[in-house]
Amino acid sequence: MSQVKGLRRRHKNWSEVAPSSVQFMAEAPWGYWEGLQLAHYAHNLPEYELYSDAHCLSVHCSDPTRFHLKQGRQARNGHLFPDEISVIGAGSRYAAVDNRVENEDIGIKFQLGYLETFAEENGLGPFSGLSDSFGQTDARISEIAKLLLDDLRSGSPFGRSFGDSLVNVLAKHLIQTYGAAAPTGKNFEGPLSGSVLRRIEDYIDAHLSEDLSLRQIASVAGYSPYHLHRSFKESTGYRLHEYVTQVRLERARQLLVGTKMTVLEIALETGFSDQSHLSRQFRSHWQVTPSQIRAVPQDSPQ
Repeated sequence: MSQVKGLRRRHKNWSEVAPSSVQFMAEAPWGYWEGLQLAHYAHNLPEYELYSDAHCLSVHCSDPTRFHLKQGRQARNGHLFPDEISVIGAGSRYAAVDNRVENEDIGIKFQLGYLETFAEENGLGPFSGLSDSFGQTDARISEIAKLLLDDLRSGSPFGRSFGDSLVNVLAKHLIQTYGAAAPTGKNFEGPLSGSVLRRIEDYIDAHLSEDLSLRQIASVAGYSPYHLHRSFKESTGYRLHEYVTQVRLERARQLLVGTKMTVLEIALETGFSDQSHLSRQFRSHWQVTPSQIRAVPQDSPQ
């Protein structure tokens, strides 16, 4: 989580994994999922400094402890109990004192810009940082942190996607629960102009077989992902991902009727992961299968 400065003595059950003045003591190496860095660490300092250049949180794993925090002229006292969490926004700095000789935590640190981008791409509104919070009971965060640590220790037997899905749940919960109030001001750009819509449509048509993300299309449009997410819906009546799906389905229908490409080839050409994905989308949107479309090429799906 935060930087713990001045650590000197090693606990016999821990190994050093970050050889710098910030000496985390961890049972497992640093682990990265999509945008997240995790460590299980301990320290034996009665006084230390908490600071991070990125958003971070920790889950307290030790016995109950009393703490004293000082930030500038402000100070506060409190308690930390097992499984309670603390959140520190990027750039916050505290002088800390606690009454335990040894402390153990699961620390989570987000890569710079990750939470901001996640909020924009998932329509969670402008994200202006995290509100610092200490000694909170939050079962969702503590359980996800433990699952991530177990997954890291065991060599990720369920694959990277398992950890990524947990990180997504964690990020959304963190933003919605501990996100600082967004600054006032103009947060919505209004409808898109015709030229911007045409630029978006042309880009989607030209890159239909690729993994089109909100961030990519926003860059082409000259908007932030958050503003494009809202403005596109007002301008077209569709969410952007709904529009992309409609374009892909229509292109697939045209290829089914007008070419001899296999269904798998058409699926990959139009940006679907495989033949089954294409078939599920056809049944969901048009209540027919690709084979039925191809069998009666003169009929358009209704």
